[in-house]
Amino acid sequence: GALQMAHEVGGQNLVVVYEGLHNTRQHFIKEELANLFDGVKNLYVVPSYLARENKDLENLTPEKILDLLSNSAKGKARATQLDDGLMQAIRQHASAGDLVLCLSAGGAGSLDEWLRKEFAR
Repeated sequence: GALQMAHEVGGQNLVVVYEGLHNTRQHFIKEELANLFDGVKNLYVVPSYLARENKDLENLTPEKILDLLSNSAKGKARATQLDDGLMQAIRQHASAGDLVLCLSAGGAGSLDEWLRKEFAR
């Protein structure tokens, strides 16, 4: 997928901004998340895009997603919001020559919409 291709291009300089598709999906794949980001340089986890949610499932916040990661990934990861701090981090990584891969759920209010708005200026 996209992460594997980004590893091939970015090598050790791959930075990921991760927005889960939605909370229900995060519960479905949470075991897979454990080692998914082990090879990245840095990982920024933003809140999942919420749509058609099962109210009986615990909301997997960015902090809770970090708890699911391997120790290797936890050391390079942080929970964040769609804010100026994240925008500056993305700009700094890009300026340093890192490949920044943004895995977004898309839709209104999502990482995708935020990126288009913030980086179009």
